[in-house]
Amino acid sequence: MALHTRRKLALALPLLLVPAALFAWYCQGRVAGGLGAGREGGSLASRARETPVGPIPDFDFAVVSDLHFGASDEADTVERVRAIPLLAGAALPTGGILGRPDFVLTCGDNTENGEVADAEAEYGAFKTAMDSIDLPYYYANGNHDVDGDPAATRGLRREPYAHGKPYYTFEHKGLAFIVLNYYTDEGSDSPAAELDDGEREWFEAELLRIGVSRPIVLVIHPLPERWEWLDMPSWIAMTPGEADYLAETIEGFNVVAILCGHFHPQHVEAWHGIPVVDVGRWGERRRMCVVAGRVEDGTLSFISYTKEALHAPRDEAPPLGKILVGRRPLVRE
Repeated sequence: MALHTRRKLALALPLLLVPAALFAWYCQGRVAGGLGAGREGGSLASRARETPVGPIPDFDFAVVSDLHFGASDEADTVERVRAIPLLAGAALPTGGILGRPDFVLTCGDNTENGEVADAEAEYGAFKTAMDSIDLPYYYANGNHDVDGDPAATRGLRREPYAHGKPYYTFEHKGLAFIVLNYYTDEGSDSPAAELDDGEREWFEAELLRIGVSRPIVLVIHPLPERWEWLDMPSWIAMTPGEADYLAETIEGFNVVAILCGHFHPQHVEAWHGIPVVDVGRWGERRRMCVVAGRVEDGTLSFISYTKEALHAPRDEAPPLGKILVGRRPLVRE
């Protein structure tokens, strides 16, 4: 090869390597950050529409989590479910009375064993109890509902899951409730469970459809983060990468609350300015609880009631709840 030809190649080689390096960097960012990373044009919210939000009527709803039908204390769990409609007439700490819940949410671990031998019977017990209170209900998947067995999801793929997938959106009186599934159809009892690529694409498309103005409540099973002030195991929360994806994806949208379970003691924490309500299995003194969601005068609050208080005779005074989240505005100024 002639000397001048070699010199030309030496000069051109860095120019040839630059596009390849940029492409490799882009791909690495996509893998590391998921589908939400490397978006053109800034955050996902910057691409969303801003639609006006009309007046939001008052209503009440109920939230429970970690029912674990099939566990040894199933009789207590049935009583917990039967306490849900008894929220009607319960007293609010700030004054006033709750109405009958419009619907019920569960945040996963509806059953105890996801193995095929138990899944149908446990799902049947869950469905029988929920049907008996004559209220619409919507539920998320938890790790116990799958428990490493892909066939176990067949029971929990029934109504109200849309399009045959255990993640969906339902809308009620101006609020959008997005139910996410962190435990895949392949089955996963791993604490590192994540949204798969298909669900991430769907989730981002739903946020774009809903827009940045409408109030959104996320319903999930795992905590987004391990709170240092609580004595909880490291595996109780999402992986840091999954939590980062969620935070980056919902940034700029009007997410007014995140409802979850998984860690059984009930508690509340702020995460990126959003109240995270771990509905849990029990509250103070390990008493099973039912949480009321209250939409009133354009605000959202959450109040917890023990099942014992809800079942108690009301000859003297209605049961009084404990405020978990105070009146949070639903519409941003």
